This record gives sequence, C-alpha cells and structure tokens, in this order.
Amino acid sequence: MLAVFVFAASWHHTRTPARLALLAVASGSFLLALLTPRAWRPVEAGIDRIVRLLLAGLTMGLLGVVFVLIFIPARLVLGLVRSDPLKRSFALGRESYWCPLKRADGNGERRFETEF
Repeated sequence: MLAVFVFAASWHHTRTPARLALLAVASGSFLLALLTPRAWRPVEAGIDRIVRLLLAGLTMGLLGVVFVLIFIPARLVLGLVRSDPLKRSFALGRESYWCPLKRADGNGERRFETEF
C-alpha cells in the first residue's frame, strides 16, 4: 500500500510514462493481494525467489570483495614480516602440532582470583 502512495506522489510530481507504469503495477499488485490472496501467492513466491537469488549474489559479491581487500593483503603482510600468529612449526619426530600449555602459577582456589 505504501508503494502505491509513493508511486502516486512521484507520478503527480513528474508525469512520466515509466512512473505511470510503476503506479499501475503497484496498484494492480495491491488490489490482487487485497481482493484475491490465493491468486497473489504464486506471484509472491516468484518475487521471493528472485529476491533470494539477488541477495545471494550480492552476499557472495560483497564477501569476495572483503576477502580480496582485507584477508589477502593481511596474509601477504604477515608473510613479508614472517609472522605466524598460530605458530605452525612442525618438528620432525613429533606426531602433531599440539603444544602443551604452561602450568598455572599457584595451587588451589587462589589461582582463580588472578586468571589473567
């Protein structure tokens, strides 16, 4: 209903054929949904599919841009600095990458008072 009012106001402001067509489509869709909801269901399902596909494409595009602009340069900088935050060095003869944790200082309940 809001779309009908928006298109009506915009058509009243500048009368172009495109705005008149949008007003007609919005008005027809509103009346179809209002008067015969059963006939509107397939139209709504088609619109939902199209919107989902558009949003999936937009999401993948934005994630690709973020990956290329943030993660790849960050990895290149870490490689140039020779920094490995995960400390992925593997000594021969060891069975895994597992590094044992340092023992906490103190015993009993006192060590939980100063965890960090």
